[in-house]
Amino acid sequence: MKVKKERWPNFLTSGNLMCGVLALALLTRGHALVASWLIIAAIIFDFLDGKIARMLGVSGNFGKEFDSLADIVSFGAAPAILMYVYALNKYAIFGALVGVVYVICGALRLARFNLMKSRPYFLGLPITAAGGFIASMVLSGIPFPEEAIVAVFFAVSYLMVSKIRYGNLKKISRMRQVNMKVFLFLLFCLCGLLIFSPKVAPFIAMSVYVLSGPLGIDWGEILAKKGEGDEESEEGEEA
Repeated sequence: MKVKKERWPNFLTSGNLMCGVLALALLTRGHALVASWLIIAAIIFDFLDGKIARMLGVSGNFGKEFDSLADIVSFGAAPAILMYVYALNKYAIFGALVGVVYVICGALRLARFNLMKSRPYFLGLPITAAGGFIASMVLSGIPFPEEAIVAVFFAVSYLMVSKIRYGNLKKISRMRQVNMKVFLFLLFCLCGLLIFSPKVAPFIAMSVYVLSGPLGIDWGEILAKKGEGDEESEEGEEA
């Protein structure tokens, strides 16, 4: 049976949603580490569904809405329950409310994104990066104090609904060339981290992106080497 090309991105979005639901199911058994890896896997599916949709030229409102629904599960509810099971359950109802604030801010972030006109940057921290950052904290194995985790949750929640600009890494695939010098340097640093400290590497990588917004660093602009005419073609792209 031949599958219509517009369905392929939806299959990948379904993979994103599947990872989020599996993470929630495993958290009922206290499997925080496996759930964290499932959230990271959901990030990969989320990246691929948009990329495949653009490659096939089948981007549309249905795919955008389906993607947002999957994101609120995989990068909203799953990270909130993950950190509650991992560290905040000792605070009982307050720990749960911290997660609720995070999920609400994530939902507001997604709703705003779906209504915004196309921009070459993200307005506010993407929920995908927020969820990946929370998961990477657990994977790092660093014994963060519960008070620090609460502060991080509130800070990440604020960043999602803020008007701080974040670099759109999708620019890399849209430009004609990649700034290879910068790309190879960052790849070398990441490989070094994975070799010498594989558990902490995802946390460092996610921290760099989360902090890039307040610091005014646009990784999309840094990594994308513009060719002739790219400035004009960039304006109509979806952020």
